[in-house]
Amino acid sequence: MEDLPPELWKTPSKRMERFLSERDAEALFTALSGGIPTDTQKVALLKRVLRLHSSVPNGTLGVVVKPITELNGVLGYCTKQVGKDLSIADVIDLTASDMDLTTGDWNARNPRQEALPR
Repeated sequence: MEDLPPELWKTPSKRMERFLSERDAEALFTALSGGIPTDTQKVALLKRVLRLHSSVPNGTLGVVVKPITELNGVLGYCTKQVGKDLSIADVIDLTASDMDLTTGDWNARNPRQEALPR
């Protein structure tokens, strides 16, 4: 799951303001002050959001949310889904991605072992 763009944190919608006022007043104050909540605040908020869904267990072990800091393996895992049935645009959000897909052989149908950097 991707983070919100900084401009959305700095100018939250009325719906987001209402949600944050009910769930995390400190994150709302940070956003209304023109700041961006810390990663710790974002993880805590995401846990609260996930718990609103009826299929997510209430216990602390039901869902583990951790920030992703090592993208190399994650990108390889995500792109292995690209194949005959899915295009790269179905797997990666091209509008929000900072990947440069105009260069290189990104659309080749290489086996995963060949596509991942060594």
